[in-house]
Amino acid sequence: MDLSKLFQQPSGLWCPSTGQTCYDWTMAEIHLPKLLMDSRRQFNQSVKNVIHAGGNMGIYALEFAKECENVYVFEPADENFSALALNCAMVENIFLYKAALGNDNKPINVVNETADKQCGAWKVKGSGKIPTLKIDDLNLDDVSIIHLDIEGYELYAIQGAENTIKKCKPLLSFEILNHNVDYGYSQQELYDYVINLGYNSSLKVGNEILFVMDTI
Repeated sequence: MDLSKLFQQPSGLWCPSTGQTCYDWTMAEIHLPKLLMDSRRQFNQSVKNVIHAGGNMGIYALEFAKECENVYVFEPADENFSALALNCAMVENIFLYKAALGNDNKPINVVNETADKQCGAWKVKGSGKIPTLKIDDLNLDDVSIIHLDIEGYELYAIQGAENTIKKCKPLLSFEILNHNVDYGYSQQELYDYVINLGYNSSLKVGNEILFVMDTI
């Protein structure tokens, strides 16, 4: 773990050297994990297992862990994962995967093509050495929430989660900032795919869209 590429915020959290903008953005929306968990509880459902990707430096993972049973966190970028591992090291119900989520198990590469290399902008591009897992590979019961902030790769992660979704009917949440165009599909295609899995209610909150099934 190369600590030379990390620094500590006044909050005590470790942050990638390119992560100040992402840190500030995430802290401004730190209420999101609780909002998702409270939304789940509106259906009289407990919050058990949460799947969260990309985990970045772990700010949301730490918030989820306060109220759920387990958090499974995915982050493929080296510097982000180093910060994530440091920030979550002492939290027993957080499980970390240095991997991407997708619809197959082909290893991938990630690139950051932004001018300032800010740490929230890593995207899948081509084949490489980073493992790809399907959510279905985890074979989890009682998945309550799937939260994806993976820069446009959400459709493929959901395609790899169909069995889990059919079994558990989790609340789904995605960031919606049009990164999907880099992968050649529209937001409407993603929404239609989710609706075809049985989701019939949605709510936009800031840069997120939430999907729930009316009958959980």
